[in-house]
Amino acid sequence: VGTPRAEVRVLPSGLQVPLHRAQTTARALRGGHRMNVWARAGREPRELIQAWHRELQRVARSENDSIEMRVNRYWIAFRSEKQGRAFAEVRPSRSSIEVFILPERRNLSDPGGIARTAPRTQGWNWFRTKFRIVGNGHERAALSLLRQSYEWPVRAAARQKAARRARQVHLPVGQD
Repeated sequence: VGTPRAEVRVLPSGLQVPLHRAQTTARALRGGHRMNVWARAGREPRELIQAWHRELQRVARSENDSIEMRVNRYWIAFRSEKQGRAFAEVRPSRSSIEVFILPERRNLSDPGGIARTAPRTQGWNWFRTKFRIVGNGHERAALSLLRQSYEWPVRAAARQKAARRARQVHLPVGQD
């Protein structure tokens, strides 16, 4: 009781015959519970995500880093190995891609004007900005936003360090 059972086919005589693993895998790919977001995504969104991943890998290699693409049931995470965190969450569908990124909209350079503030209920409350690509020619703008999200923790740390230095009290030396 409580353990998963093998899938079976019930023959007209009422006899149950276990299905071969290849048949259960094929059934899962047609909409079963084992299907992940990558399998459900359309061809164009998959190609675009792969292109983004290749370009982000190129950028990361110059920083001695690697970008991992973790595919889940509902989203794909772009994750920096060096930073040890995800910097983007990608949700592809058959014809579009919804992307959540770390920086707030006001801190981004967005000449394409595609970035929107993400509702706090979406993106685990980590991702402050979202945008949607629907084959509308904003692929390069989207890549720029993804790159800014990748670089965001590094720039944020530099800003925090500068702010701490500015808050330090400087006492004159040698005066009694």
